[in-house]
Amino acid sequence: MRIGPALVLVVVAVGCSPTADRDPAGADGAPDDDRDGAPTDRDGAPLPPPAWSSDMTTASASEFYTRLQPGASVDLGVADPAASDGVVARLRFPGLPALGTADRVGPGYASELATNRDDFHHGIYRMRVRLAACPPGEEVVNGLFTYFNDGTDHDGDGLTDNSEIDIEVLCGTPAVVFLSVWTEYTFATEEFRKWTRAIDLTTGDLWDSPSDHEHGLVRAGRDPALALPTLLAPDAFVELGFEWRADRVRFFAVSGGRDVTLAELTDPALPGALMFNVWHPGEHWFGGGGPPDYPADDATLLVDWARYWR
Repeated sequence: MRIGPALVLVVVAVGCSPTADRDPAGADGAPDDDRDGAPTDRDGAPLPPPAWSSDMTTASASEFYTRLQPGASVDLGVADPAASDGVVARLRFPGLPALGTADRVGPGYASELATNRDDFHHGIYRMRVRLAACPPGEEVVNGLFTYFNDGTDHDGDGLTDNSEIDIEVLCGTPAVVFLSVWTEYTFATEEFRKWTRAIDLTTGDLWDSPSDHEHGLVRAGRDPALALPTLLAPDAFVELGFEWRADRVRFFAVSGGRDVTLAELTDPALPGALMFNVWHPGEHWFGGGGPPDYPADDATLLVDWARYWR
């Protein structure tokens, strides 16, 4: 998430609601994984080339802009033997032992990589990443998302349109993934419309937003098919993504070479940029435990590649 909406306690999703009709893994026509970012359909036929893709090499640096605080770094073309092509984008959020819980809070201090283009809209998004980690008691947010907010009320409902589709994982609860879609956020009043689903991948337990205009999460049951305790293993790459249609957003992950639907949220929003960031939140989003400490050591998000099929 970016400045403003991302300052709230939990991830977001707007004007939409979680749906209960989750398709079984790989059975809804969504692409399967072939481990190089070129998926196939459910019958094994390859999809056409993506409308946009990046292997995060130095040659693609002109496609992106970066935002970072002093001491941070965002670099493309960094060597990594675990990457599919041997290089990654590295987003380093600087660890500073002297800072505390209330220091440099929010995405305004993020290490961020974002596309210069903001016309990403309906289609399939897939990305291979290794999430930033931290010790217990500290906290950073790993953000993989689309975003657009130009301060305009495009639909005339009295709230500023905020187009944002989020996949977020906090280093303090690395088995919990937050999936969100925003449609409205007015900075001056902090009014919003959103829905979020959180999934504890160790158990398959689910939490949802109580309404489209409230922060917080409420228990929403358990899906045993989403008990995937090794999906977000530390120091390992994982493939995540979402399918954005005209009436819903379907979030998915690749587990065991298969596409697994994590959640569906309805009412997607306007086109935006594709973005990645790491930042320090002022609160733990899951499980309590008091305000989290600022990381003492660097927290690093690696992006192997990203693909978009229109």
